[in-house]
Amino acid sequence: MHALKRPARPSTTPPSPIGLPLPAERRRRPPSGSARRAQAAPARDVNLAPARDVNLAPARDVNLLVDGRRGALLRVLGLVERRGYTAVRLGVDAAADGTLRVALSVRGTRPTDLLARQLMRLVEVRSVELGP
Repeated sequence: MHALKRPARPSTTPPSPIGLPLPAERRRRPPSGSARRAQAAPARDVNLAPARDVNLAPARDVNLLVDGRRGALLRVLGLVERRGYTAVRLGVDAAADGTLRVALSVRGTRPTDLLARQLMRLVEVRSVELGP
């Protein structure tokens, strides 16, 4: 008596490069109902522009007196960028006592006095003056 064998089903998994079957989590499955609807949805235009264009804001001058420690200028510029301002112009002058006089011109949608208060929190910054 012969044993009945079920006919082999065609495999939906892609073959592996070395001929071994892929693990279950790497097998491709057909998209579910919500994924199928998302694929069929038409593309929409999304406005990602900020509410107020930073380039249209006037540039404000910020004058700093910074310790000449290693990485101090990088920390100042990093804070300016992280807080949403754009550095337009930068001038640095080294003083005899090891400090740096930094003339920085920034643009941003947030108030510049807020940036001045945040810069004063850095250890290396000795003084901050806002220009016109």
